[in-house]
Amino acid sequence: MRRAAVTTRVSLVDTKGQRIINTIRIDDPFTGEDKFDIPFKVLTPGPYAFNKRTRKPTILRLRDYNGDGKALEFALFDKMSCSDLFTSLIGYNVRRDALLQYEVHVAYRDRDGTMSYFVTAWPEHLFNTKPVRPRQWHLSITYPPGPPDVPWEEWTVNYVPSREEFEAHCIATNTTTPLALRHHLLGRDLPLVERRHVGHADDAGDGQR
Repeated sequence: MRRAAVTTRVSLVDTKGQRIINTIRIDDPFTGEDKFDIPFKVLTPGPYAFNKRTRKPTILRLRDYNGDGKALEFALFDKMSCSDLFTSLIGYNVRRDALLQYEVHVAYRDRDGTMSYFVTAWPEHLFNTKPVRPRQWHLSITYPPGPPDVPWEEWTVNYVPSREEFEAHCIATNTTTPLALRHHLLGRDLPLVERRHVGHADDAGDGQR
């Protein structure tokens, strides 16, 4: 992927009244700096849809991510390495008549049972993964070299309409969850996101560099 890191803003504009209603600043998901990599040409397929003739990506690709039946959201992506794909969701809120960048409230249980809680606007892989049903996602993420050195993570994510935010629960384990148990707990297979070695950027699976 050919791209440029630039100061990036997303604004909601009242075309009739010729005014900006509100603006969202898009920060770098890794450093928090006031810049973001905007792709202008896609060389091989990746998270962004693109024109096969011009290779130009569609950034504002409106879809229904929050399950309300309205295609009013679009996702941004930033692939930091061969294994890390940061995703963020921008949407129009009809009730507020404003844009918002959705937050994901995470409850994370480490391998020793320790709980930690945090909020992020850049969950990894989430908005590049199909939901198993409206407003619900399941992901299973592995890290090199894998258990027991690095945990295996099982993620369940739900969209909560009353709070207009996403709620995520993650369990880190030393071993992969047996398939039968995964079916019992989650009702179906989990999409598998395999994190490969991050040492060689040119080996990225989607080729977007």
